[in-house]
Amino acid sequence: MDENKRKNTLLSSAVEHGIWLSMSQGSAVAWAYMQAYHVPLDAIRRVLAYPEARRQRPVEFMR
Repeated sequence: MDENKRKNTLLSSAVEHGIWLSMSQGSAVAWAYMQAYHVPLDAIRRVLAYPEARRQRPVEFMR
């Protein structure tokens, strides 16, 4: 089994969009968006504070 595969597609989509928002509109907007979609706070902190520790994203998210 792929250890980087996310199990919850709704949360996965919220995180991916949050990452995009952080790059385009800033971390505060991304934080608020992900929090509204109930992304766990430790996950929000990790993806915003440590981009090098993010899971590898599919090619379609890497535009």
